[in-house]
Amino acid sequence: MKKRLLCGILLIALGAGVYFYPTWSAVRAKHQQEQVIRQFQSEGSISDMQQEQEAENKDTVWTETVLEQSKAYNETLFETEQAAFRDAEAVKVVPDFFPDAREPIGILSIPAMDCTLPLYAGATDAHLNLGAAVLGGTSLPVGGKNTNSVIAAHRGWKNGKYFKEIEKLQSGDAVFVENPWETLTYEVEACEVIAPTDSERLKIQEGRDMLTLITCHPYRSNGASRYVVYCVRTESGQGSFTVTESGDEKREEQPIEDASTPDIQRELWCRRISMCLILGCICMACVQTGKHLRKKQRRNKA
Repeated sequence: MKKRLLCGILLIALGAGVYFYPTWSAVRAKHQQEQVIRQFQSEGSISDMQQEQEAENKDTVWTETVLEQSKAYNETLFETEQAAFRDAEAVKVVPDFFPDAREPIGILSIPAMDCTLPLYAGATDAHLNLGAAVLGGTSLPVGGKNTNSVIAAHRGWKNGKYFKEIEKLQSGDAVFVENPWETLTYEVEACEVIAPTDSERLKIQEGRDMLTLITCHPYRSNGASRYVVYCVRTESGQGSFTVTESGDEKREEQPIEDASTPDIQRELWCRRISMCLILGCICMACVQTGKHLRKKQRRNKA
């Protein structure tokens, strides 16, 4: 009896450990991301005082020079029609004028998804494991006409949700990008599903200031397709930005096939049911342990 009880408790503990490990891992990763974000906000952003001291302090990480280089980089991408973007490896490339390719270049915040992630340059595996990443060969997130910063993240990952609930986004939802110099505000315009090879849908649209979110679709499909959210700038340093319909006409909302929301909901309910079963087993183990101890006490008294 004692051995069976002990084995039962160990099995329950093992099951609980397997169940709670992803949650613990996600909480730990979120804490690490929050630390990275706080560090970026305290050290990465350029304050007025830092701008005044920039000429004297050559070690400043995010200088106005880097901002000008970023804008020039974006202009070159537009003028060359993003020629390098056709190369699959180009998405991992980080501009050589960035101070440190390992550090975040900004913060991506999407309130409708309850999602805030550090933002990195270059969609390397390391960067995508840590947060969201700007695809190499697309515009850097500093704003301006003739730009489209394409930002990728996992569709759920062992360390957190990331873009798991991207299908919650609807037209008009706000998306914020905080770079070292300012916070840019974008608004969701349209969503669609594209093939992984359809890079033309991610390119700059002439005259527009855009941000595009992209992730795998459907959920847990190992990248069968791509879910894309197109966003347009709602404000700039010179006032409101007017969306133009040059080149391709403005995209219209399209019905999304193979929606992942039901699958995500089923996964959530499975976890809830599993949690109830684990708690039930723990309660049964406690009851059996109590009975065993009471029997032992009665035998000792006898």
